[in-house]
Amino acid sequence: LFGSVVEAQECSIKQQDMKTKVTTYLAHLMISSLLIFSAGTSNDFEKLLASLEKQTYDYVQEKVYLHLDRPYYSVGDDLWFKAYTVAGPNHTPTPLSENLFVELIDPKGEVLKRHTVYMNKGLGKGDFELADSLKVGTYQIRAYTNWMRNFDEGFFFHKTFNLINPFEVTEESERTTEVAEIRFFPEGGELITGVPGQVVAEWLGVPAGTKADILDGTGAKVVSVTFNEDGHGKFGLLPMEGQQYVLQAEGLKTPINLPKARNNGYVLSVDNLSSETEVMVTVKTAMPGKHLAYLVAHTRGVVGFGSKLDWQGATARVRIPRTDLGNGLTHITLFNNDWKPEAERLIFQNSGSEQVNFEINTDKSVYEQRDMATVKLKLTDLEGKPLQGFFSMNVYDAKQIEPGAWKDNILSNILLTSDLKGDIQNPLKYMAKTQKARADLDLLLMTRGLTRFTWKDLLEEQYPETAFEVEQGFKVTGTVKQRNGQKTLARASIKQIGTFEGIPLFAQAETDAK
Repeated sequence: LFGSVVEAQECSIKQQDMKTKVTTYLAHLMISSLLIFSAGTSNDFEKLLASLEKQTYDYVQEKVYLHLDRPYYSVGDDLWFKAYTVAGPNHTPTPLSENLFVELIDPKGEVLKRHTVYMNKGLGKGDFELADSLKVGTYQIRAYTNWMRNFDEGFFFHKTFNLINPFEVTEESERTTEVAEIRFFPEGGELITGVPGQVVAEWLGVPAGTKADILDGTGAKVVSVTFNEDGHGKFGLLPMEGQQYVLQAEGLKTPINLPKARNNGYVLSVDNLSSETEVMVTVKTAMPGKHLAYLVAHTRGVVGFGSKLDWQGATARVRIPRTDLGNGLTHITLFNNDWKPEAERLIFQNSGSEQVNFEINTDKSVYEQRDMATVKLKLTDLEGKPLQGFFSMNVYDAKQIEPGAWKDNILSNILLTSDLKGDIQNPLKYMAKTQKARADLDLLLMTRGLTRFTWKDLLEEQYPETAFEVEQGFKVTGTVKQRNGQKTLARASIKQIGTFEGIPLFAQAETDAK
């Protein structure tokens, strides 16, 4: 029944078909602010919800974040990292994978080294020695679990860094910025004839402040657009029937065509900037008569809001309380009366409800060379109650590394970039509590989409193939033969003795008939 709350329950998920067991995973499913619809609508929504729940919890998404000790390195350095792996919509330290693969990739894209890192309840650590023989250039760190290989590689952890040689004199080449092709992203997905909407133009590489004009089929100017430092610019457009709109700017050899408008449909417009307490959603259409549609908002597969839209005329408006949405990326989808997706929009929020207060104090204000420094960390929640946790910290010479050299952190990664494909140059800037940062991020998200699944596959109950198992440790296999002979020994007893992180280990097994 819509309007009720499905409490979090502990469930056991077993998937024998992929030869692994994902057991006792705490699945949190909270559905609130849902209107009570008709029985038929309720059945349709429950089917959609069941498919989304299966996608979210039976095919749990793991995320990896590596905290590196520096933003760039010199040849001969050690690259140290602390690894964090979380799983599920609530970003719980993963109870699944214990093996993490971390790779060092050279400027040509070749894997130079691969480490397998033991993850103890989602935590691990390691390092790479950057040999003196390595050539300078842009290198990459890539990290993933075996289970993550079942899904798109674009959601692996990727981080690039520059490797320099301070003893090598290099000629400075003139820096040139490659200007990419211009792409257009109508809000919601498509332009609709006779319906006003917003469009984001993406022109990567152009200087901030670059201007362009949108012209109609007669060559008349309709509107202007200005690009920010990310190469994004937004403009409003009312597509008219039979018109082909183009973008014209200084330096372009030929005008660039905008996407053609569809004759019938809905335009989804989302205002995520004006209010601190709610998100305003507007649905517009030029089709006459009565309209019936459904609006669903989910954060990482957990539905927080759903509404039936039953209206007469051109416009319907819905207010979504921010308290119904989780922190991070929320997917807002408009379905038609047949529960087919018509339009989608991605938004971001970080209410700060899950953040903490911390204090760092040192035992001295001034230190002599090679003095021991004692650092105390005090951590409390927003109510001042003490917290426990696991931490990693960078210590560096501020004269050698400027604070602005850091382009991401665990917050920007887990809440934002881990759910987006493609490279984002400076995700940390979008975490700033400024209106400009929020507006720039809103433009960015209009050019991206959540691609961990598609509604088409979900509605048709087409789920990912899971050829790669969850790995917890290693399997050692072999054959026991007689000494100086070829005959294999059945029922032979094998014992393994060793240590792991100083802890004695003992295991034994018995051979089978082979």
